[in-house]
Amino acid sequence: MQSWMEQVSSPLPFTIEEIKKLNNWSVTFEEALALFNVDSSRLKLKLREYGISAWKGPNGSLVSWVDGDYDITIYLKGMQKRFVVKATHSFEDVIHMLEKQLNLSPGCYKLTTKHLIRRVGKVRVMTARDWDYAVWLSKMRGYIVILHLEVLAPGQTADGGNSTKRITKQRILSLNNGSVTFEQARASFNVDLSTFKARLEQLNIFVWKEVDGSLVRIHGGDYKLNVIIKDSGLSWAVRGTTAFEDFSRMLEKKLECHLDFMHGCEWHFAVSLAKLRGYCVILYLKLYGEDAHDKRRIKKRKRA
Repeated sequence: MQSWMEQVSSPLPFTIEEIKKLNNWSVTFEEALALFNVDSSRLKLKLREYGISAWKGPNGSLVSWVDGDYDITIYLKGMQKRFVVKATHSFEDVIHMLEKQLNLSPGCYKLTTKHLIRRVGKVRVMTARDWDYAVWLSKMRGYIVILHLEVLAPGQTADGGNSTKRITKQRILSLNNGSVTFEQARASFNVDLSTFKARLEQLNIFVWKEVDGSLVRIHGGDYKLNVIIKDSGLSWAVRGTTAFEDFSRMLEKKLECHLDFMHGCEWHFAVSLAKLRGYCVILYLKLYGEDAHDKRRIKKRKRA
């Protein structure tokens, strides 16, 4: 039988619509790479951009595309219980395992984890996007995911009296268009700042468009970041509130090339990690194709 790569006469359009059509239990992740004729890093970036953290493979398998075949230890704080799972296990599989092992019913408990930014406090682990963040954070904690499990009293809902379910992506997008400030939007939902920020992070929203047209990074602060391009000698200082869109436009203008290396969520994680590294973001620039935008031109900009 011919391989998937040999069967493809022309690649499929690399769009989120086509990705969703394939991510339906019909093909493996590797077969999807062949159908789109892209490498795994490009497909992973696209999946992460749209909050898709598991590939629905044949035979009903849900496989996380997180890099690395390593074990993660889940430690339930306060219960002295530990569970070991593979980093490639999907969020749905992890939740099913916890509910089965602890005899829990959906909606009768609440899982939280501490955010990397201390002042944000605890954030809910409700979606595959949340689990993706917890796995990423575990790499700095000896591959240990620390979760706080709260079993709710009869009649109590998982969201408590301060529900975030009404903070939907549709509602946020209707406000995040320059019509109201970030603070006005938060006040309209009657939630505190840390809860609002955590919910926006769950919804993969990292930038707010203010009424004056400016873009502001939601999780930013009044500090400076030193952005370094590894092995190039190039560096820039940017504000912690600088939106990724503004930063990428600045970088493209400086390098005179189109960049497809990162999205808002990756920039958010990079900045969060930078706070542990003296507010320094180190980026690696990989050049593709035979065009004028080569390393020699970048080195010339270094000397300029």
